Amino acid sequence: MPHNILSVFIALLLWISPALAADIQVRVDRNPAGLDESFQIEFIADEQPDDEPDFTPLRRDFDIRNEGHSSQVSIVNGQYSKQVMWTVTVMAKRAGTLVIPSIAFGQDHSPLQTVVVQAGGAGLTTTAGRQDELFIEVEAEPKNPYVQAQVLYTVRILRQVNLGNARLEEPKLDNAVLQRLTEDKSYATHRNGQLYQVIERRFAVFPQQSGRLTIQPPVLEAEVSTGRRSLFNGFFMQQDSDNVRLRGQAIELDVRPIPPQFSGKHWLPAQALSLSESWSKSPSSIAVGEPLTRTLKLEAEGSTVGNLPELAPDAVEGLQAYPDQPSLNEERTPAGLNASREEKIALIPAQAGSYQLPKIAIPWWNTQTDREEVAVVEAHTLRVQPSATAGPATQPAAPSVAMPPVAAAVPLSEPLALPPLAHEPPWPWIGGAAFLGLGWLTTALAWWWTRRAAGKTEAAVALGQQESAVSLEREQRRRLRAACRANDAKAARVALLAWAQSRWPDHPPRHLDELAARVGGELALEIGRLNQASYAATAENWAGEALLRAVSQLSDTKLNAKPEGLEPLYRTR
Repeated sequence: MPHNILSVFIALLLWISPALAADIQVRVDRNPAGLDESFQIEFIADEQPDDEPDFTPLRRDFDIRNEGHSSQVSIVNGQYSKQVMWTVTVMAKRAGTLVIPSIAFGQDHSPLQTVVVQAGGAGLTTTAGRQDELFIEVEAEPKNPYVQAQVLYTVRILRQVNLGNARLEEPKLDNAVLQRLTEDKSYATHRNGQLYQVIERRFAVFPQQSGRLTIQPPVLEAEVSTGRRSLFNGFFMQQDSDNVRLRGQAIELDVRPIPPQFSGKHWLPAQALSLSESWSKSPSSIAVGEPLTRTLKLEAEGSTVGNLPELAPDAVEGLQAYPDQPSLNEERTPAGLNASREEKIALIPAQAGSYQLPKIAIPWWNTQTDREEVAVVEAHTLRVQPSATAGPATQPAAPSVAMPPVAAAVPLSEPLALPPLAHEPPWPWIGGAAFLGLGWLTTALAWWWTRRAAGKTEAAVALGQQESAVSLEREQRRRLRAACRANDAKAARVALLAWAQSRWPDHPPRHLDELAARVGGELALEIGRLNQASYAATAENWAGEALLRAVSQLSDTKLNAKPEGLEPLYRTR
């Protein structure tokens, strides 16, 4: 019996539950509404629904700008009533007849509703109705740039009303590098005899391929005062406002390819370009083994730093070159983007003589005059003097020893009458001969000791040079390993070239392309990927582990195949 009563009670609850579901109504404050204006969707229930609402389905066709919740209780003639309301401020993503989907309030659901969205707007709060007091101007110059050349893109917001919570989206475009220049500039100007306040923002655009390029219009979203008093804000005498969205005009660019008459290997368009050099000391007279630092600097107006080529000159036989990490810099100005690349190379002559440093020529395309020009650093002659170290000692000549005179021969047939002689001992003569012999022996011993000491010095110098070369290569490898593990593409380029030049001092590679051609295989592929990452707008996606592995594999095979021992840092003939 109790079991039957419980079953009947549960069935009664299930039968009554639909009648207990909250009644939710959907109301739109303005229908039709404009595409570029906000409107409110209200969800009203006569009692508390089952749970809080989930407005996620609205995001398919609407941008949710704000959400609000309020409740109201009233007692009229002893009758109690309650009203709960959720207000969602939205902006439509497209024009047409849009469906407001059913919103779940736990087990309760709101009904479907439709709203008409007009592209041109409707009513007093439309963009068209505000175009005299708020609008956007856009311009791009030039409209027919060369590939990778700079285009100045300017956005101006002209207004006669106050804006709140304004946000300007950046223009969208494909196959181009976009960089914002200076901060926003504010000033006043006139249009059609009316005064406007202007907010100006400038961008630099660098197309990366030729053909048609469309710059999608920028979008401004802001709150504009309507002049109406809000019921909720009336106590504070605040005015109501509308969310508006304004779009500028799309701009088409006709991007030209690299002109066929350009003679350079590296395409470099710019508005202006200069190439300069400086020296740590006068290059006219230096000594063997004395380091000399050469600084090359390339400066370009209207270019990105990733588009500037390497400046490493051709190798000169007899001159060891040790490049430092290049200094890369970009400066953003109202007139555009300026880039500079500075390279420092330490030159160490191995022997005395004259060295001819070849001319450095950088072809580039002047976008102002539309013709090719060449930036040049003229050739130089380095005159290297011998070092101040003393030469090897020469072998001393053997000393001459005075011998006693020999008496003349006397015929035996004629007797010689001689007076009687006094007896003289031979010790003085023997002592003098011994003294002279000892002097000769001392000189010979001194010469032998000098040659022995010189040999030890030369061996010590050679050993020190080998140790210096080993230390240099280890240091360059350490820098390369650190750059790869930090995934720093630009630092890895510098460290890789420095390591290769320390590993092949007789024929150091001048640039990474030459190194790739020399080693081939996996390392050449990784060098290509490194170049692409370095010249891209951002190198965040480059990973250095593969390059480090390729260098290690090369060291285990080709490098170990060489004879044992390292060549000295300063080579002599």
